[in-house]
Amino acid sequence: MNLGFRIHGAVRYVCPDRNPLRRRIDRVRSALLLCALAASAFGGPLLAVAVGGATYDSGVGREQAQRLARHRATATVEGVIEAGAPGGSLATLQWRTPAGATRYATVSKAKGDRAGRRRQIWIDRSGALAGPPRTRVQTITTTGVVSVSTLTVAGIGLYGAYALTRRRLDRTGAALWEAEWRDVAPQWTGRT
Repeated sequence: MNLGFRIHGAVRYVCPDRNPLRRRIDRVRSALLLCALAASAFGGPLLAVAVGGATYDSGVGREQAQRLARHRATATVEGVIEAGAPGGSLATLQWRTPAGATRYATVSKAKGDRAGRRRQIWIDRSGALAGPPRTRVQTITTTGVVSVSTLTVAGIGLYGAYALTRRRLDRTGAALWEAEWRDVAPQWTGRT
C-alpha cells in the first residue's frame, strides 16, 4: 500500500463530505477527532511550555535564595563510629556558627574522615547544617522532567476524554443503526 493512498484514506475519514451514508453522528465523530488532534498538537505543548517556564522561574528563584542563605563552613571531625555495613559509618562534626556558637551534628562518614580532620560543610544563616545550594543543572533537569510529565499527563487525559466520548458516540451510532434496521429489515427480509 503506498503512502499517498493511506494519507488520502485518513483525510477522507477525518474530513466531512457529502456522502449520503455518512450520518450526523459520523460527522460529530470526525469533528471530535479533529479537535483531539488539534488539542494534542497545540494545547499539550503550550501547556508544557507554560508549566516548564513557571518551574524554571521558581527554580532560579530558589537557587538565588539558597545562595544568599547558605554558605560553606569548616567543620572538624570529632569522632567516627564505624559500622559493619557499607555506608553505615557515622562521623560527629563540630563547627562554629556565624554568631560564634559551637554546633555538633552526626552525619554519614565521608571517605577519609578521621578524628581531627577538617571537612567543608554547608550551613544556613542560623548556623544549622544544610545541604548545598540548588544548582542550575538541578533547575534545568527539574524543568525538563516537569515539562515532559505535563505533556504526558495532558496527552493521557486528552486520550482518555477522547476514548470515553468516542465510546459514547459509538454506542449512540450503534443504537441508531439498530433503530434504522428495525424499520428497514421487514422490507429486505420479508419478515415482520
